[in-house]
Amino acid sequence: MISENLKVSKINILIVEDNIPTQNLFRRILELSGFRVVDCADNGYEAVEKYKKLIRNSNDKPDVILMDHHMPLKTGIDATKEIKKLNGNVKIIFTSGDTQIKKEAIAIGAVDFIEKPCDIAKMIKSISNALAT
Repeated sequence: MISENLKVSKINILIVEDNIPTQNLFRRILELSGFRVVDCADNGYEAVEKYKKLIRNSNDKPDVILMDHHMPLKTGIDATKEIKKLNGNVKIIFTSGDTQIKKEAIAIGAVDFIEKPCDIAKMIKSISNALAT
């Protein structure tokens, strides 16, 4: 469960997921859990561009990014590297079925790796843990 110290409604999430039904499912679950989904990106390139725009407005700046890996135009690894150059403190949680990239994702700065299909309780706990550090 979310830590009582965290104000869930003030936690901004950027979802990066090329599978639109999964993206919509994540959005719905997170919003029902009290999070604010500030935007969604369908690929790694779009994720970087949307992140650049979102950080210009402190109300929309993502606290956490949920990052898929296998996407068109740019992988989650490549997008994470670019986003981390913009803000080394951003909390990125990988959500991928490709467990072979787990070590690399953590090595480049992801705070967690959740294997798909995602356990929703684990995703919520991962977000909470990321923000507690």
